[in-house]
Amino acid sequence: MSTSTVSNPESATSSINGNRTPWGWLVWNDPKWKVGFALGTTEIGNVATIGRGLFCTVSVQPTLVENALFERISRQHCTLEKSMEDGKVTIVNNSQNGTFVNGERVNYLRTRPINHGSVVALCYAGSPASFTFYDNYHRFSDVNFVLNNRYVVMDVLAKGSFGQVCRAIRKHDHTIVAVKTVTPATLGGTFTTTSVGPGGLEALRNEIQILSTTDHPCIIKMVDSSSDVTTSKMFLALELANGGDLQQRLHDVGYLSEPVSRFVFVQLVSAIKYCHGRSPPIVHRDLNPANILLVNADEFARVKIAAKSSATESRFMLKMNASTYNSD
Repeated sequence: MSTSTVSNPESATSSINGNRTPWGWLVWNDPKWKVGFALGTTEIGNVATIGRGLFCTVSVQPTLVENALFERISRQHCTLEKSMEDGKVTIVNNSQNGTFVNGERVNYLRTRPINHGSVVALCYAGSPASFTFYDNYHRFSDVNFVLNNRYVVMDVLAKGSFGQVCRAIRKHDHTIVAVKTVTPATLGGTFTTTSVGPGGLEALRNEIQILSTTDHPCIIKMVDSSSDVTTSKMFLALELANGGDLQQRLHDVGYLSEPVSRFVFVQLVSAIKYCHGRSPPIVHRDLNPANILLVNADEFARVKIAAKSSATESRFMLKMNASTYNSD
């Protein structure tokens, strides 16, 4: 898989109702959801509706929530609008059954502002029918310029001494991905993306080189990468596994049943056989439950081998080295 070559990500965004760039996204707050609802400009402006009506921008289907909750959702439950003048986003509650923003009720037919990352819940706070709003023009400070052009950063998943991993929406197809960011230590300063030394940067380049050529259903796929030529800030976009890792699953359930263990083990053997069969072979060197990700919370979830390295460089650097086999 080659890295992205989009020269102008904004102009490459999918067309939404005649508008090439969505003004925002709503993402269903369910770990299985991997695509954001793009909010495009309509004939009446930057307006989006949420409800169970089929013609809503975000139409809540009966298969997504329990029937008792679905029946309480109005056909046009609430409306979002982005001002053409100052770019601020507001929400109107159109339902007497209630709309909640960050846990606070919006009174019937009343308007309140919402920001990047605000959670919208239908009928009651904490409702399973809930979405998070992300503003297309939000900029995550102190990260790769290309990253902000191609992606909207949603939140930080993990942060360590030498880097961080964020969830982000890929603008051109609205897919939710995991983005790993690093900054060279030679830059200094107070970056939100923390810094690594030359060895860490080399490890990330190695990770990019390897993952750009691997294609296996049980190995995390790379979807994009970039290095800022002026600052050397780098990012690596990977497919998102929403089920956590095997270490956390073992902690939560205590142990895996024999059928589930077999299911996991067969996938791992298949992935390792694929890596060892490459020329030159790819050796992971740190295969443990924390590096085995799960695509969802299902008992028989597909596993994805992730790449991490020794703590001397970075928790988020690659530990898969294209080399001949060795003792370590």
